[in-house]
Amino acid sequence: MVDGPKTKRKISWQEVQQHSSYDNAWIVIHHKVYDISKWDSHPGGMVMLSQAGEDATDIFTVCHPTSSWKLLEQFYIGDVDESTATVNESLTEEQKAKKAKADEFISAYRRLRIKIKGMGLYDASMVFYAWKILSTFGIWMASVAICWHFDSWPMYMLAACVMGLFWQQSGWLAHDVLHHQVWDNHMIGNVMGVIIGDVWMGFSVQWWKNKHNFHHAVPNLIGDEKTKYLGDPDIDTMPLLAWSKHMASKAYESSWGPFFMSCGAFLAAVFSVGHNGMSVYEREEKPDFWQLQVTTTRNITPGFFMDWFCGGLNYQIEHHLFPMMPRHNLQKVNPLVKSLCKEYGVRFHETGFYRGLVEVVDELADISKEFLLEFPAM
Repeated sequence: MVDGPKTKRKISWQEVQQHSSYDNAWIVIHHKVYDISKWDSHPGGMVMLSQAGEDATDIFTVCHPTSSWKLLEQFYIGDVDESTATVNESLTEEQKAKKAKADEFISAYRRLRIKIKGMGLYDASMVFYAWKILSTFGIWMASVAICWHFDSWPMYMLAACVMGLFWQQSGWLAHDVLHHQVWDNHMIGNVMGVIIGDVWMGFSVQWWKNKHNFHHAVPNLIGDEKTKYLGDPDIDTMPLLAWSKHMASKAYESSWGPFFMSCGAFLAAVFSVGHNGMSVYEREEKPDFWQLQVTTTRNITPGFFMDWFCGGLNYQIEHHLFPMMPRHNLQKVNPLVKSLCKEYGVRFHETGFYRGLVEVVDELADISKEFLLEFPAM
């Protein structure tokens, strides 16, 4: 662990927990307390506010290089007094044993992270990423070549599909780069992220980083507007899903329906199986960082095609545990993570691609039925 700033006053956990909203936020990292309420220039966006009033040690550690300590110094206000940690005396012996095992799980995962860093699994292969950049650009060239050499609607449609594949693969590449999996120098990663994201794909990198970093910090965690607690933006889909059945029937009858449904199929098929249908938590139910990442995430059975098609995100659990690890090394850490989860009784869910989609659709069907019962006018 890197030494942080010098010690100031002692702060109780109860006081830290009182500063738990996005406009009044304290966080704890390695037993040190930081007031980040006024920090509006965090390079990763507003994600640190998702940890307001909590211990952010693990999410900070897995997403930052040690040099980030320097940025924190200006927000340091004191050390947390660990003797003030709340102990729930009403816990049964079984609950105490479960909590003790959960604490052991945290320690074991922290040791695993140190171990895999020592194994060199955080080191990116420049040969692999040179190939990914060139092969992805080659898909774009193939699309252009089809349009250039053929003058027919079927070939134009083929070129459009190939171009869609180019954007899909570019998305995975931008994802790797913006997680700083490729270059230790974050400036290079940010510039390449802009080239691939903003130029090749046409989306806002800053918007994506802010949204995606939140998702990594609190996957499948429900936000609470009343307490100003920020949850996972990826599960806040009600503004999109709250259609009346009458409006939905019009969209279904339209000849444009199949077109709209197929537009995002390449990406949606991969995105949806990662987390949909997995555990969802309210803030008061939130487990520790490591269990949160594992229990809200689904792996897809690996294979040559799936590794390529999913951009390595078929190893979604490993990616969430170690987001800065290059995708080509996720398969190497997979058996280590599986073994640890088995040892501590933490569910590690891995299934085939088709089965994963079925699980997602079944869950969406259950949710829609519950919603229609709650709001029959819809």
